[in-house]
Amino acid sequence: MPCMRILFSLVVFVGFATTIFSVSTSSLVDTMQRVKKLATESLCLKANTNCNFSFDTVVRHRDIWAFSFSLTKGAKREIEKKEIRTKLETPNRRILEIGENTTKTIEYFREKEAKFSPLDAQIFYHETLNPKSKIVIKYSPDFLLEGSKIDYTAPLEWEREGISPGTKNTLHITGYTPTATAFRFNIQDLDDKPIPKLTFEKCEANASVCDANNFFNPPNKKFSIQLEIKAARKLQSDQPVFKCAVYTKGRDVPVAEIAIPFKPQPNYFLFGIVGFLFGALVAVMTLLIRSNAKRIRPNAL
Repeated sequence: MPCMRILFSLVVFVGFATTIFSVSTSSLVDTMQRVKKLATESLCLKANTNCNFSFDTVVRHRDIWAFSFSLTKGAKREIEKKEIRTKLETPNRRILEIGENTTKTIEYFREKEAKFSPLDAQIFYHETLNPKSKIVIKYSPDFLLEGSKIDYTAPLEWEREGISPGTKNTLHITGYTPTATAFRFNIQDLDDKPIPKLTFEKCEANASVCDANNFFNPPNKKFSIQLEIKAARKLQSDQPVFKCAVYTKGRDVPVAEIAIPFKPQPNYFLFGIVGFLFGALVAVMTLLIRSNAKRIRPNAL
C-alpha cells in the first residue's frame, strides 16, 4: 500500500525542536507568497544553478496550517546538506528531505481572526499530539492562491472519535470561488480508491436537493452544501481515515481533501511505525502532505 511507506517520513519532520520565533501576521495568500519569497531568498539567491520554488500541498488542522514546498536545489555530500539546512531551517520551517536535485521543506503557521503567525515546529508537534479534533483538511495550493476557499463543519463525534459502522451523519462544506466552478465530491481512501461501504445518502444546498457529482457555484459567491454520509454496518478499513475529496471541473487533483477518522481505528502497529501511536494526527498530516504517489519518486520515501 503506497500510503504505508509514507508513514516512515513521520520522524523526519517532528524531530526538531526550538521555542523562540518572530511573530508576523498576514492573510492566507499573502502568507503563501511570503513563504515563497523568504525560502527563495534563503537558498536560491546565491545558488550557482537554477533554483525554483513550488508549493507541494497545504494542510490544516483547526487553526494550525502546514505549507510544504520544494526547491530545485539539492546536495549529495553531508557537508552540502548541512549548508542547506543552515540556510533554510528556522524555528517554524523544517526540512523534510534533501535529495540530489531537490529540497523538500515544511513551514508551520497559526491562524487567528484570518491572520497568520509563524508557529514553532515543536509547538506544532505538542498541540497535535493529543488533539481535541482528529479531522485534517488538505488543499491544492493553486486553488488557495487564486483566492478560493473551502471549509467544513463535522459532527462532534467524528471530530473526537471518527465515523462508526452502521451510522449516518452530515458533513457541512462551505466555500467561495472567484470564478464559476463545477464541484464534484467523492468518498475515497488514502490511496484515492473508492470505499463501497461509505456512501452519500443525501446532498442539499440552500434547502434544495443537489447532485454531489455536479454542484455548480456562480462566480464571486459563497456556497454551502450538506452531504449526508452513511456507513454500512460491516464497514472495515486497514487505514486510519477516509477522505471526502472535493474536485473541480478541469482538475485531476482534488482542490481539498477532508480526512475523517474511522471508529474503531485500526491497529497502528500494522503500519510498522511506533511513532504513529505517539502522534496519530501528525502522521495523518504527513500522509496527506505526501500522499500523491504520482508526484513523489519511489526512492524519495
